[in-house]
Amino acid sequence: MEIPGLSERKDPALNQKTHFSMEPIQVFNTYSNEDDHHCNKDVDPMVASAEYIWRSRWRDMGLEKVGMYIKTVTDGNVVHQDSRIQVNDLLMEMDGMNLIQQLKRKLQSLEQKGHWWVKKAQLEQSVKEKKDHMEKLEGYGVAAQGPCKAVSEHLQEAQAQYQALEHKYSKAECLIKDYQQETNFLKKKTA
Repeated sequence: MEIPGLSERKDPALNQKTHFSMEPIQVFNTYSNEDDHHCNKDVDPMVASAEYIWRSRWRDMGLEKVGMYIKTVTDGNVVHQDSRIQVNDLLMEMDGMNLIQQLKRKLQSLEQKGHWWVKKAQLEQSVKEKKDHMEKLEGYGVAAQGPCKAVSEHLQEAQAQYQALEHKYSKAECLIKDYQQETNFLKKKTA
């Protein structure tokens, strides 16, 4: 609902420091204590303050109502026949279980599922990284096989040459000994 705003002044003050809107004013309904179903009938200021803080904190967290407020009761159904639950009642417990405890249990379950999904994603990422690392190492191994084979062949050739040279060296030593013995023998004969 809207009501008309202030009318314009006929003689505007030149040095006026405040200005007022001439737009229509929105008016909202308020409820008396009898109409407000959340009203604290005994009006204990401490309880009312605590209730207000409790509601505002839950509202700030996006959980405006922890319980369930009954909006309507259909005529003829079980709840209407039982008459223990009335319109605007706040249910805090269902089937003997506190709704807050049910909410906590549900949140813990969701938290555990979320934790499991995070761990699963981390493990999958770790497995992928390990596979990539293993493939990289296998690539290095394949790449190193060619040079290793070449070095092995060079080593075998070098060993064969070494053995041939050692054989020639032993023959040369034998020939030198034979020559020295002959020269010593000839020196003794001529001397």
